[in-house]
Amino acid sequence: PVQDSTPAPATNEDPEPELGDMTVTFIDVGQGDSTLVELPDGKTMLVDAGEASASGNVLDALDKADVDTIDYLVATHPHADHIGGMEAVLAAYDVDEIWMPDVSETTQTYEGFLDAVEAENCTVRQTVAGESVTGDDDGYDIDVLSPPADMQSDDMNRWSAIIRVTYGDTSLLLTGDADASQIVEANPGHVDVLKASHHGSETGTNTEVMATTMPDAVVMSYAEGNDYGHPDQSVLDAVNAAGAKAYSTAANGNVTMVSDGKTVTVTPDHEG
Repeated sequence: PVQDSTPAPATNEDPEPELGDMTVTFIDVGQGDSTLVELPDGKTMLVDAGEASASGNVLDALDKADVDTIDYLVATHPHADHIGGMEAVLAAYDVDEIWMPDVSETTQTYEGFLDAVEAENCTVRQTVAGESVTGDDDGYDIDVLSPPADMQSDDMNRWSAIIRVTYGDTSLLLTGDADASQIVEANPGHVDVLKASHHGSETGTNTEVMATTMPDAVVMSYAEGNDYGHPDQSVLDAVNAAGAKAYSTAANGNVTMVSDGKTVTVTPDHEG
């Protein structure tokens, strides 16, 4: 279950040993995406980094979280509103592994990102369905559910990595800009928190996605007054019809999810 701002009250029961927390920050990068996942074993995963112009917001969030090293830096797909801030991140932090899809785009932003990756000289992993990381003693799994190995498309959004993070009894789904049909086909099952695909676009979240994931909370990352009409009213209607709580970086600033492996708490920086 997801709680809004207030964690579950303590009880006198003494079951298994307590798990540490997993903290996820949906960073306000305006019209873009960036999500910091602080895993319970101290490792960190940064998924996307917004536009270059928003890189300061990403670096501030990393600094606030006392991040020293980024274990997994994920570029969901080559669009600038997801990878534009990567050069600044790679310049400021040591990165162990970079995850990216096996597709390229001939843009200056993407070429700059590749140059920065090469300069970092770290391991590069392909985001393809079946890839995973398991925290052996810490009860978490990171699973890439899409794109499939036989993916072929000129639409960069369709190459978006769909990543499910499971910690104990709780879970999170990160979707990049994937199409709603891809999310349904990836069959993620129930998640506590869904990062709405494509900034709340009608292409990314619909009643089928909500029925497939049955989230308690949905987080949308977009800029207020953007030119794309995000979030689409049909998305808000689908979220509302499913009984989920909606948050957005435009209205709420950074949105933080904390999981102790059993219960999830979602806290916005401010109400909106």
